[in-house]
Amino acid sequence: MSAQSDVKYLEAEDISEEDIASVKIFLHYEANGFFLSDNQLLDNISKIKNIPTLIVHGRYDLLCPLEGAWQLKNNMNKVNLIILPTSNHRLTAEGELARKLAITNFLLQH
Repeated sequence: MSAQSDVKYLEAEDISEEDIASVKIFLHYEANGFFLSDNQLLDNISKIKNIPTLIVHGRYDLLCPLEGAWQLKNNMNKVNLIILPTSNHRLTAEGELARKLAITNFLLQH
C-alpha cells in the first residue's frame, strides 16, 4: 500500500483485536492531551537537547506534520531525522523496513 492509495473500508469481520487495542490506546492518549501541553517539548528543549534521538517521519503524514519533527531536529544537538518518501502516518512496507534499519543503525552508533 502506498501513501497515496485509495481509502478502503473494512468489514466488521476484517477488524482484528490488535486493531481495536490500537484504537483504544490512541483514544486514551487523545483524551489526555497526549500527556503533553502545547509546545511542552520545545519549551523544555534544554532538558533533552543532548539526548541521542532518532525521528522517523512519513512524508505524507497529515496527522503529525513534518514541521514538528523539523523544529525538534533544529533545536537538538544529537538528532537524526529520517523522512520516508512513501509513508504517511502509518508506515508503508518500505517505511517499516527503513524504520528498522534506522533504529538498528542508530543503536549501533550509540
